[in-house]
Amino acid sequence: MLGAGVSYLGFQYYIEQREQRAHQAFAEAATLYEQIRAGKQPSSTEPASTPTIVDWQEVELAFKAGHAQNSGSYLAPYFLVFQVEAIAQQGRIEEAVALLSTVLKQITVASPFYPQFELKRALLQLDSDSAQMMQEGLQNVERIAGDTDHQMHETAAYFLGEYYWAQEDFAKAGDAYRLVRAPVPGQLGSEWYALAQEKVAQL
Repeated sequence: MLGAGVSYLGFQYYIEQREQRAHQAFAEAATLYEQIRAGKQPSSTEPASTPTIVDWQEVELAFKAGHAQNSGSYLAPYFLVFQVEAIAQQGRIEEAVALLSTVLKQITVASPFYPQFELKRALLQLDSDSAQMMQEGLQNVERIAGDTDHQMHETAAYFLGEYYWAQEDFAKAGDAYRLVRAPVPGQLGSEWYALAQEKVAQL
């Protein structure tokens, strides 16, 4: 029994050290991400500017390296999520969709982040130059927007409305915007409701 106890403590220590290293690596990469997104170069006093493809490549490599070095950590899928964002910012949409699909398989539907990442993938698909992928994305956004039990359904409804608005299909845009529900008295309402109502008023 004593040997088993020692083994458990050793394993627990290993896990704690592994996660500590992963958190440190993630924090460093996330700091770079925030700096690039804000248009500020690390260790630079120059005014903020629009991030370039080279900037996003740097972010991609930072999270890619973090994932490779911490692939056994509980944080591993989240390194990939930020890598997805950096890849998408470079216009490599199909690659971003494929990587985010990998993330969704790793975290499973039990994760509280699954609905958010599922919608993110659908919106990326909708932004694809591939007609097939774009159609798949449209179907996925429509499915999420129509599922009132889905955590992100109102966000999906708003962006579905934006898609149809850009297509000048204002009837479908209105239908989508109206899926964003009004706030319930005494509760926080959807952040998209006021924006959706502004668009409906223009129809």
